[in-house]
Amino acid sequence: METTQLSYFIESNLTFQNNLALVGESGTGKSWLLSHVVSRYTNKFPEEYIITPMVFYHRTTTANVLKNLELPLERKRKNLYIPQDGKKLVYVIDDLNMCNQK
Repeated sequence: METTQLSYFIESNLTFQNNLALVGESGTGKSWLLSHVVSRYTNKFPEEYIITPMVFYHRTTTANVLKNLELPLERKRKNLYIPQDGKKLVYVIDDLNMCNQK
């Protein structure tokens, strides 16, 4: 029941182009649920979406993040970037681990 409710909630946020954050304890199925719903939703409309998964580790640098953010974008003008082929872009950021600074 809860999986169905969360699936509907995630799909609704995709439909209305809202930002979404799933927060919870490790091992509760957040990654599986999000990837399952996003892939099912984008399979309905494959010509409309670009999905860009991103995972943050303790060795992730700002250069890596910038490269991953810019990869599905094309530059139109000096400060204007848009998704390729006029599609909608969805960044799926999984496992956002923030390590302690030494």
